[in-house]
Amino acid sequence: MENQNKLIKKELAKKFGYKNIKVIGGRGTAYGWVEIDISIEKPKNCLCKEGETYCLECKKAINKTNEEAKKLIYAIPGIKFYTYLSDDGYGTDRDCVLIQVSVKK
Repeated sequence: MENQNKLIKKELAKKFGYKNIKVIGGRGTAYGWVEIDISIEKPKNCLCKEGETYCLECKKAINKTNEEAKKLIYAIPGIKFYTYLSDDGYGTDRDCVLIQVSVKK
């Protein structure tokens, strides 16, 4: 698991920068979960105001980064994630991966 997290960080760092990526493996009852935190720069046309939620441009940048990160980690050879059974009513297996993207202030 630890080597897998290092591989994930290495791959994401190529795109987003080493200091902008944090990859943590779950412990205890969260064992098997992989939490990925990515920090991105504000978009040039950011309209965020202090104390408010992200503006539309920041939300677009966050969604784009999230999708890019998913593509990158699932393209890494040999990466296999634990899964959990979603309670969506269809018995869907989902990977134990949480990707969080935040915009730097």
